[in-house]
Amino acid sequence: MRERTETMSITRKYILYTFILVFILGLFIYPLEMYSSYRREIERVNYQLQQVRDSHIPFLISSLWLTHYDLLQQQIDAIARFSHIDAVTVTDDEGNLFTAGSTAAPNLRINREPLIYNYQGSTREIGELTLYINERQIRRDVFREESGFILFHFFLAILIGALISYLFHLLAGRHLKRLSDAMSDESEKSFNAPISLDRKGSHSDELEDLTASINSMRSKLRVQVEEKDMLLREVHHRIKNNMFTVESLLALQAQTVDDPRTSEALIEAKSRLRSMGVLYDRLYRSGNISDMSVRDYLPPLIEEIAGLQSNGTSVRVATEIDDIIMNADSLAALGILLNELLTNSMKHAFPDGKDGTITVTCSSPSPQHALLVYRDDGIGLPDAVLAGRTGGLGITLIQILAGQLKGTVDMKRDRGTVIKIEFMV
Repeated sequence: MRERTETMSITRKYILYTFILVFILGLFIYPLEMYSSYRREIERVNYQLQQVRDSHIPFLISSLWLTHYDLLQQQIDAIARFSHIDAVTVTDDEGNLFTAGSTAAPNLRINREPLIYNYQGSTREIGELTLYINERQIRRDVFREESGFILFHFFLAILIGALISYLFHLLAGRHLKRLSDAMSDESEKSFNAPISLDRKGSHSDELEDLTASINSMRSKLRVQVEEKDMLLREVHHRIKNNMFTVESLLALQAQTVDDPRTSEALIEAKSRLRSMGVLYDRLYRSGNISDMSVRDYLPPLIEEIAGLQSNGTSVRVATEIDDIIMNADSLAALGILLNELLTNSMKHAFPDGKDGTITVTCSSPSPQHALLVYRDDGIGLPDAVLAGRTGGLGITLIQILAGQLKGTVDMKRDRGTVIKIEFMV
């Protein structure tokens, strides 16, 4: 079965991308908004400076020229009351200093304006006006005033994004998730049932069109799968019948030949064919023509082979087979391999009608591997076979079939014969 990889749903991606977009826009827009507010405040201060030049400096010049120092101080105090002008000083041509405000704040911007008096066509500088502008305070005030406004709009954008994401989930996301789950469900019941979004009321939109298209394709696919299964079952049935026919012909031929070695070879070929015939018979009966459990295949096969090869001996066969699912090709190789093992034991391990026991176990130590352990308490394999110096057709077939299963073979003698075959499933 195909394993489904856990991925982030489209609704979660939409929510995540929405918040990322809001955050990125905030990183660009809110500093620009802050800078724009700061520039507006600087322009307002510059406008105030222009007001000082146009309206206050003429009165300052007049007060200095007429030595009306009280009126001069009043004008200085009025200028100092402008926002972000921390201090104002006026110095006359005799060095007298008139002040208002404080210059204690650091990094004040100093703006100097000469006080020039026009008299009878000539000009005379009678003093200097100095303004101390607190730009740092301007930045603090802008940040304090704009931060609340910016935070409000930031959270408002997040709220709007969350509402849009929720609406997307209600209108599309949850239905797409349902479609995805239905398409990922590989059970036969789910495949045969049409997909329904369970939406209230009638809808005529892209989701309904998509669901209808999927149901139509699944319906056509069900028909094709049923036709394929029917054809495959028929093919397997005919293969099984043909195998039984060939098996019968081999048995008949073995009875008619005079050479014992030829007769024995024909009987062995018949036995190998029988293992494949049992497989196809089980596949046909199960209704699943692609794979089968080892537990459903090996025990009846072992029983049938042991019955055919008994030759009057009293050999008991014990099995312990786990429920391991394998495809038909691998099962065929495993069946022929086990046929060779059983045939060799029945022919060679128990001479002179000796009684004995054969044990076959098949387990799955990991999800990707299986282990077949074959054991008999007969006379054991010859040393030459264990050393790999010699071996008949049966041993050669065992090695070849184990290779087809991507497995390894380990043979040893331990109070009989022990053969371990580890292979992929």
